[in-house]
Amino acid sequence: MSAHRGDKSSDVVLVQNRLNRRGALLKEDGRFGGVTEEALAQACSFFNMPPVHFVDQEMWNRLDALPEPTPLLPTWGVTFIALEEISSRQAYDALYSRPTWPSADSGITIGIGYDLKFAKDTFRDDWQALLDPDTYSALVPWLGRTGSQEGKESLKHTRQPFEAAWNVYLKRTIPNEVHTTQKAFPGYDALSPLCKSALVSLVYNRGTSLVGPRRVEMRAIHDLIQEGHLDGVPDQLIAMKRLWPDLPGLRSRREHEAELWKSGL
Repeated sequence: MSAHRGDKSSDVVLVQNRLNRRGALLKEDGRFGGVTEEALAQACSFFNMPPVHFVDQEMWNRLDALPEPTPLLPTWGVTFIALEEISSRQAYDALYSRPTWPSADSGITIGIGYDLKFAKDTFRDDWQALLDPDTYSALVPWLGRTGSQEGKESLKHTRQPFEAAWNVYLKRTIPNEVHTTQKAFPGYDALSPLCKSALVSLVYNRGTSLVGPRRVEMRAIHDLIQEGHLDGVPDQLIAMKRLWPDLPGLRSRREHEAELWKSGL
């Protein structure tokens, strides 16, 4: 195994996948560019090694020995969902390491899509040991409440490190979303790992309701999975784009989920 900056190869895909086991949030595109090099430097720090700018056999052996982040979804699956939530590791540091307020119906949100409005009973177990006491105390009053711009501004002095966010994402968010998806979509357990990942991404973003005119495609996906007609699911994901004619982020998320589903067939 050997990979350097500028390489484009299947070996680089493997390196990116192993770096993603640590939460690098790399697109596994086989291109060894600056973002992959930055993730490699972070891995060197994790391994207590001097910085390197390439992957030799020794580094590969260390990366390959890293465990999968969760037994519930493959590494690319948990990475894919996180990327759809926050777009990149660098974006987390710039935009999401401090509390946000995504929409009028949301609570104050921290980490990788962790909504305090729905975390009244779990927040202490999830975050207290990972945050400094002042940050923890400042967030507590927002548990169970709808957020506001004023609330977001009042919390701008607080910060949730990525390592803490990744920990909670793996130990709380992913198990919760997998369980929710599993209950709502009979046939989930028989899906391939990548199809499971695409479906969990959809549920994480939209919930599980199958009722109403905005849920036509969700009902269709439910029925297709139950009937074993899995090749029809991507078309329903794409058709769902009708709901967001002016929201390119959600439209592209459905496209990405459709492609991920196809890759799992």
